[in-house]
Amino acid sequence: MANGTSTDHPIPGLPFINDGRLPLDNPDAIECTGRNQGEGLWGSTDRTEHGGWVAFTTEPKNPSFAWAVYYHPTYGRTVLLIRDGDQGDLHHEWKYGRSGFLHRRRGYWWNGERWHRPGHRGGPAGLHQRP
Repeated sequence: MANGTSTDHPIPGLPFINDGRLPLDNPDAIECTGRNQGEGLWGSTDRTEHGGWVAFTTEPKNPSFAWAVYYHPTYGRTVLLIRDGDQGDLHHEWKYGRSGFLHRRRGYWWNGERWHRPGHRGGPAGLHQRP
């Protein structure tokens, strides 16, 4: 839906939205932004195997949206505003996925170092570094 203004890895083509009221350096505080703050509001946080973390929370002012934050100690953070119903799939991919931690349309994905893209028809199979 939108990149947070504090993201280090914006998804091209998405607008930016102010994430300044989120405590972006504290995953537990991000979780508490929405968790138990009202009916239907939630939040969660998990550590990742590389020493980083993921945190999600419902946007209290509009519960149809959620904030998703991925922090990697070397590569920085990704901040997204997503549809609340999409948080489960994104959480699973960020926590357990093995093909990179940020994806966008047409198969592009960010592995923490660079954007990659799928092979093209007639070209070599597999993923290739984006030029």
